[in-house]
Amino acid sequence: MGVKKLNTYVNENIKFISKNWSINIKEYNRLRKNSNKSNSKNGSNKKNEGLSKSSSKKEGICLILDGNSFFYYLGFRTNWFIFDLFSLIKLLQKYLYQLLAINNLEKLVIIFDGMDTRMKLKTILERANDRVKAIKWYYNSILSSKDSKKRYFKTKKICPHPLIRETFTQYLFDAEQHFDKLEVRFSSFEADADIANIANRYNGYVISNDSDFFIYNVPGYICLDSIEFMKNEHDKSNYVIHYKLYKNQLLSDDLGIPKETLPIFATLCGNDYLSLLKYKKFSNQLSEYECHHEAAEKINVEHYKKIVNLILDLWKAVEERFKSSKTPPKKDKLQELLIKELFNRKEKENNNYLEKECQNRIMDSINEYNLKALHENKAKHLNKEIMKSYYTGKIYETLLNVLYINHYKCTQYFENINKESCWNISNELRKESYQLILRRNIKKKHENNREQNKEEKEEGKEEKKSDKVEVDDEHHDPINTKDKTNERKADHENESKNNKGEKNMKLDQSDTPSPNENDFIITEYLRKEDKILSEEVNVHVDSDKPLPYSVDKRFEIYLTSFKSNTKAIKALPYYLIPLALSLRYLLIKKIQLKLFINKKDGKKKQNSYSKFIKALGMEESTDEEKIDWERETPLNYYEFEALLASCISALTFSFLHKKVYETSNDNPRNKKKNEDQKKAMNQKEEEEEEEKEKEKEKEKEKEKEKEKEKSNLKRKKSSKTFELSIKENLKANHLMESDNMHWLMIQHRSRTLFFKERWTSNDIEKDENHFENAVQLFSEFINILIMNSNFLQILRLTNDFREITAIHTMYHYVWDESFYKMIECYPIFKKPPNPNKKISMIFDHLYIIHENKGNTKNYYSYLEKVFNQTLNAILSLDKK
Repeated sequence: MGVKKLNTYVNENIKFISKNWSINIKEYNRLRKNSNKSNSKNGSNKKNEGLSKSSSKKEGICLILDGNSFFYYLGFRTNWFIFDLFSLIKLLQKYLYQLLAINNLEKLVIIFDGMDTRMKLKTILERANDRVKAIKWYYNSILSSKDSKKRYFKTKKICPHPLIRETFTQYLFDAEQHFDKLEVRFSSFEADADIANIANRYNGYVISNDSDFFIYNVPGYICLDSIEFMKNEHDKSNYVIHYKLYKNQLLSDDLGIPKETLPIFATLCGNDYLSLLKYKKFSNQLSEYECHHEAAEKINVEHYKKIVNLILDLWKAVEERFKSSKTPPKKDKLQELLIKELFNRKEKENNNYLEKECQNRIMDSINEYNLKALHENKAKHLNKEIMKSYYTGKIYETLLNVLYINHYKCTQYFENINKESCWNISNELRKESYQLILRRNIKKKHENNREQNKEEKEEGKEEKKSDKVEVDDEHHDPINTKDKTNERKADHENESKNNKGEKNMKLDQSDTPSPNENDFIITEYLRKEDKILSEEVNVHVDSDKPLPYSVDKRFEIYLTSFKSNTKAIKALPYYLIPLALSLRYLLIKKIQLKLFINKKDGKKKQNSYSKFIKALGMEESTDEEKIDWERETPLNYYEFEALLASCISALTFSFLHKKVYETSNDNPRNKKKNEDQKKAMNQKEEEEEEEKEKEKEKEKEKEKEKEKEKSNLKRKKSSKTFELSIKENLKANHLMESDNMHWLMIQHRSRTLFFKERWTSNDIEKDENHFENAVQLFSEFINILIMNSNFLQILRLTNDFREITAIHTMYHYVWDESFYKMIECYPIFKKPPNPNKKISMIFDHLYIIHENKGNTKNYYSYLEKVFNQTLNAILSLDKK
């Protein structure tokens, strides 16, 4: 929620307790080297991972980390243009290791916020507009930079796109599988109350930058900004993390009010639940309140001083009632009496509706600080299967908002604000995604679903068995530890109990859909010019058509939605399919909008793009004069190829890393080894045939039979190449090491390719117009990747396959700087000296290979082969 101006007040007036944690050097080095051996003194055993209340209070350190605060804390220490995701993840990895290596650490729990609530919509809209302003300022500051060698541009506000946050959390989920002491959770709604609850359960400290934790009654609160992480890991005397500890008694003592009244104080100060300006009578009453308590005279914020005086008057009035009583009221009863007294003294608003709303908001805010669930924070109309997927990181809260409060935030991230919004490119995809997630949320009894039973029979017993296992897996968290599952189950049960026990009135209960249960209105928040506006999208859903049960049918929907249900696309290795889909969709949209600029070689012969456009039944647009370059974003063919080439370079961190290439059949050394082995085997076969002259006739017959089988197999294989199901594709192209981002960070450490020269602001000066268009093109591409990720989540493909979970964040394909450097090579794209070696030449011009011990030329040829394979699939004209 955030208490207005409280951070500033506390930092200026309250002295925190300075403390430190010592880092276990051996444990820290073990974590860095990813040793699987657990340090008995500092590590823990998975079997005994659950902490009892008694053991956590007596022994060990428990830290409850606010995931969203941590994300932005690290974000402010990262360069956002040109942004490199790996800088952020490496920083996360570094600090995560330090926290996990703290001496006597029992548990580190990282909790992220969940779905939005209606109460926060005003705040969400304000923050979204702040993003637009911040990006406009940031973009203009980059363009106007006079330092030609500048690479780091400081931003006023962090404005990441959704995939960055998803990659951040995915890394932590993957790391959770390696570290016993780490636990990652998602709250159903805002995480503050969950963080406070878990901190109390484990007697742990909360780490956050949220001013609400000055109010929550928790064992201790550490402001993230107060932490000084270890800077020099080579200095053994420096293996210490310094921090400042806060306990809410400190604020209570400073203000001179009882600790029990802090939730009332925070509420009257104003937060996301209560904006006092809306309630003028009460606002004026507070601003004119008489200050007569000497204890409050030292308070240097006038508004706080008046609120404290009111609270002391309330306290005095309640005390008077119980003067003669031998037993003072309990905390809950005392707070109830204070609130009742507040409402009696409060000046009533001009109409009953406004007055009741004001009282409701006050109660909601106080209940939140008292860790009581709110009426609004119920999601009963969300399918349980969807919620289980959410808690295990298979689907994210941005999509659940569509179901919970029927809205979708078109999150503003870096783009050329002078042009039309980058979200316009995905208008059709978004509408289809709303329909699909609403279909997924249709509640049905699986055992009575005829379509599902029919599809189960078609898929066969083996597939049915694997699907049943997956459904069972949804009841567990990623590590599959019994203790963690029970803990999370307990949390949700407690939440449910709180919901049932809550008695507060609510005025704006509007969770349910429109009267016609098949028609929905989804409100989108997206940029128009310089402001975030809301737009309504009408969506009709057939309640008799839930999502197909069959994996292959859902995968077909995925391909078709991106206009890419072709044999060539399906034949690509699974990790290239999302890339090909996204680029193909971008290309088709630009062709439809007459914003694609093809080659101008003056030849009558049609090129690949011309054939593709003709096959789509569209006319080729080459009239650049009709393009509004200030508002629209055209796509040159060489920009399209530069975008694909940058994605291939980004893949050199994971699927196309040199280590992967060295073990593949594409490596000539491996090919030669395989040929030698084949020759040796053939020679052995010949020798055996000579020794078996008596069985010559039989052998000939066998050979004929084998040849026949080979011929049939070859024929079958040639057709099957284009008929691979997604399961077969995953099996054929599976790379174990690419399933876990944390493991990749340990094994691969970085991308294989490094720049010879880094991008600087001087590159803008070479061609500013080119740069401005490139910025928007890249933002549009990111937008389509966001939608690609959304579809994989909505269609449950992230539930079905671990490999899809590993690629759904799309980090494999994104390398901002590589794209901008590729654009500079457009003369080579236009007129390559050797068209067959175009990509190899560009890669050799831009990059060096990290730890190069092999043949550079062969590796670049391999990357060019993947580039051509993907481009050909994108421009394929075949049908499924």
